[in-house]
Amino acid sequence: MRFYELILVEDYKTAAVKFNTEADPNQVQKAIAQYRQLVNKNQVQGNERNIDWWAGQGWDKFSQFVQSKSATPTTTQIKRKKSVGESITLFENDQWLVVIPLNHDASCYHGRNTKWCTARPHAGAFDTYFLDREIVLIYCLDKTSSEKWAIATHKNLDKAQYFNKDDKRIDAKQFQKQTGFNPKKLIAMVSHNDTRITTARQNRKELLTLLKTRMSAWKKQGTFNRDIELEKLLAETKISHPCFFYITEVGEHHGPQEYTGIIGQSIIWAAFKYENDDENNMLSGYDVIKYIKNPSEAVQLAAVKHNGYIINYIKNPSEDVQLAAIKRYGHHIQYIKNPSEAVQLAAVNQNGLAIYYINDPSEALQLAAVNQNSEAIEYIKNPTPRVLALARSKR
Repeated sequence: MRFYELILVEDYKTAAVKFNTEADPNQVQKAIAQYRQLVNKNQVQGNERNIDWWAGQGWDKFSQFVQSKSATPTTTQIKRKKSVGESITLFENDQWLVVIPLNHDASCYHGRNTKWCTARPHAGAFDTYFLDREIVLIYCLDKTSSEKWAIATHKNLDKAQYFNKDDKRIDAKQFQKQTGFNPKKLIAMVSHNDTRITTARQNRKELLTLLKTRMSAWKKQGTFNRDIELEKLLAETKISHPCFFYITEVGEHHGPQEYTGIIGQSIIWAAFKYENDDENNMLSGYDVIKYIKNPSEAVQLAAVKHNGYIINYIKNPSEDVQLAAIKRYGHHIQYIKNPSEAVQLAAVNQNGLAIYYINDPSEALQLAAVNQNSEAIEYIKNPTPRVLALARSKR
């Protein structure tokens, strides 16, 4: 056992002794074992990784934290449970898999690692193709190279579009050259009247109608209480605007809520994809994080990477989240309380003028800020001689 591991073991023992005075030793032992698993799987960040810190917080807060974290599925667990959806296999051998996705889950599963709009986390684009335009998609997947191509076929079989992995349009000749498949023969294998296709389309339409009806009734009630059945429909349909609207209205009327498990996480990620078309309204789907209680770090990271200002809505963000928030815009450090030296340095390295928002910056920070932008000297009170000299040399 290495020295630092020995120290950790002793820390756990010390915390256990303290917790044993507040709770049943068997419960303490079980909770600490669960906590160690959370730490080993990197499911906790910052002070939450420090058992000594929890010893100071007390047994009640520690046990509640462990129970909550243990009940929340990790991103990996969510991905493992993600449905591969329904699809029709047109052709398969050692090299190729050619499929028709019949729902959004299948489109995402087979279209992963592409830029196809129909394989994005929100279902809007797939529904537009499959339901509104009655287009059948054919995905050609090369197992040996991981390259992928797509065909969008219409009821008029002479009309089709071809796309590469990057969602760039190509013509039929390019498609055949790159895949070896005669596109006309592939398209001829597709019957738009196939009962599997028509049934999948009808089931999706019925599900969306059910969502619309349930959402309408929920709005009319006017209380905007949480509705478990509606949440199930939102998670299943993955339509961004209803998910965004639901989280926002519940939050506005009842305060931030916890959205946990597969259903809750699906609603959050769908809401994030909402885009407002109104040029005068800069609202983003990621803004719903202000209505989410105890968002996971993955959710926090996605939100602040989209807009660092959003960290203003996050309580006690980890250093990783803080760094992500100021990665593109250093001045977003103004929304971070008590940023660490590392975060401060990252902010001024990105934008030297961000030093304006840092109290009593160290000489190292001053030098970094001026090195990035000599005008930062204007925002530094009592700069050191070295900082002044660097500023003069930069001008």
